[in-house]
Amino acid sequence: MTKTPELHSRMLETSTVQNFEGKPSVIVFGGTYCPHCVKAIPQFKSNVWDMYNEKANLWVNVIDQKKFDVEEVAQGFNPNLTFEKIALRECNLVPSWVVLDEKFSPVLSSCGGEKAMEDILIKLSELVK
Repeated sequence: MTKTPELHSRMLETSTVQNFEGKPSVIVFGGTYCPHCVKAIPQFKSNVWDMYNEKANLWVNVIDQKKFDVEEVAQGFNPNLTFEKIALRECNLVPSWVVLDEKFSPVLSSCGGEKAMEDILIKLSELVK
């Protein structure tokens, strides 16, 4: 049974890193005030979400506690999930993201514009079985 985005969002707004174990995951960090983020989230939806939302845990952690205007994507603010805790390095830029394997080990991350969205797709294609 497929989770609705609303249920998925409620679960993730209060989840911890342990809730993501069992499937590859992508956590995107962004703010609605950031023009790069506003552009990146619809691209994330069409390039990553539409292809992998059933096969991976996908979450947009909106650091300004608002919502992007992309209804289908699971998003919200979760203070338990920070880039620093998950990627094990500091980052104060958005958009940023982390790809994790099924054991919640970081396998790829991007702080700001270090890497492209295509890198997420390549890594997920390796992780999803």
